[in-house]
Amino acid sequence: MKSLSLIIRIPTSFLFLGLVLLRNYFYKKGLFKTHSVSVPVISVGNISVGGTGKTLVVEALANWLQSQGKIPAILSRGYGRISKGYILVSQGMGPLVSQEISGDEPFLLALNLKGIAIAVCENRVVGASQLIDDTKCDVILLDDGFQHRRIYRNIDIAIRNSDSKMQHLLPWGTLREPLDSLKRADIVFYIKSKPEWIRDEFYLELKYSSELIQFETEIIDVQSLKGKNIVAFCGIGKPHYFYKALKDLKIQVNHEMTFRDHQQYGNEALETIASLSSDIIITTQKDFIKLPSSFVQKNTVYYLRVNVVLSEKNKILLNSVISDA
Repeated sequence: MKSLSLIIRIPTSFLFLGLVLLRNYFYKKGLFKTHSVSVPVISVGNISVGGTGKTLVVEALANWLQSQGKIPAILSRGYGRISKGYILVSQGMGPLVSQEISGDEPFLLALNLKGIAIAVCENRVVGASQLIDDTKCDVILLDDGFQHRRIYRNIDIAIRNSDSKMQHLLPWGTLREPLDSLKRADIVFYIKSKPEWIRDEFYLELKYSSELIQFETEIIDVQSLKGKNIVAFCGIGKPHYFYKALKDLKIQVNHEMTFRDHQQYGNEALETIASLSSDIIITTQKDFIKLPSSFVQKNTVYYLRVNVVLSEKNKILLNSVISDA
């Protein structure tokens, strides 16, 4: 069965490669047009599917730009949402719509970022123009924008995991584009693990909180978990990083349960989680926001907060690239 799957996926992967190379060639030669908007655009993306941490990077960049006196706004496609077209997710004071309407990542950003507008739109040119009209932003951050070449970007940032085994294009492997496409990026940041050959300014540090959060007023320290029967679950792109973080925090997990990325938690999934005997359940914030509050309270569910920390060397690099853009 596996060999049959490869027989289908390998030639399809080469066909996909041809289409990607042709598309990139057309953009390079100007046969496909790019469209500018009235404020600078910084794109954050990657060349592989899922789990690189690009949304965490967007959040960190938005906070940093805001601290520099800028008025950033964020535009996302809103992957997995049930809605279509342009939707203003937040005006900087929390979500205006549900997670189902906005998609996972925009809703998460709307919860975590204050004073920063967030919108979703499949058409990034239309979405950026509307977002500028709706807000007073002076810079737009594109979440997952590396392949959306129709909108002109002043700075292209690509995110990579140094331990990723990304040798083949979809559907044979996990690559959206060949590795050579990274040459388009102004900066390639590495995240989650640092190989020896990466200079400090190109590495982004992940910081996990030592506290678990249920709601804003319900927070417990991980030290209080000793002797507890703990279940951990997640539905993210690279779940092993989440479980490793729990281990690094010396949280003894009795049972791990992994769902697919962007999992929607219906009755069947919730019943499966609840069926595991536990004193406390730990998940990611991305998964937590999709759980009914009644389920959270009944089953004592908490989430582990994670942030990208921009070092001074990261900031010097970013300032240098921005000044040259």
